[in-house]
Amino acid sequence: LHPDQYAMGYKMEGTVAGTLRLARELNTTTVDTAPTAYKFSGFAIVGTEVWAFGERDVYSWNYTTTSWNKGTAPQAVANIYRNGIAFGSNTFVPAWTASSDAPATYIYKADADANWTLCTLATKTFKYFAKGRNAAGSELLWGGNAGGSNTHSIYHSTDPTNAGAWTGPITIGQSDSEITGLVEDGDTVLVLKTNGIWAYY
Repeated sequence: LHPDQYAMGYKMEGTVAGTLRLARELNTTTVDTAPTAYKFSGFAIVGTEVWAFGERDVYSWNYTTTSWNKGTAPQAVANIYRNGIAFGSNTFVPAWTASSDAPATYIYKADADANWTLCTLATKTFKYFAKGRNAAGSELLWGGNAGGSNTHSIYHSTDPTNAGAWTGPITIGQSDSEITGLVEDGDTVLVLKTNGIWAYY
């Protein structure tokens, strides 16, 4: 065998360009009961808990049985929950409507809470979240693409729970170019839109 040429392998992965290496073992997990929907769409860490979202269903990881335990659905509608973001003592999860990808009502949860809480604020539909800071150094949660006439707007809050409120909208660029993502960069939020990247600080 040539020392610099590949001869044979088992479970290789090539995610790094020009490199082959042994792949990690993959584990298949199961859920503890029949799901309502089968397309998993996001994950979240809530303190010591790990959660997965199968469209409208929520599942917590059971470390003892190594399976996903189905929890109480925050709402019985066809929503898709995306990846959660930790902010303060809660984790916030944006939601999309399954049929149209329009923003839907977000949910949040603290480690000690038994179930996820559905937002009831006046502004409650976001497709994207990002954590950042204002000029004074205080933490903010940014929300982007609230749907309707605010697909091109961002909002911010120091308390996005039902006891708090959102400030906004803040218009970013043209109204015909919707927001497709938010990225935090210190006290600057980078706003990804269909016509480019904008910086707001």
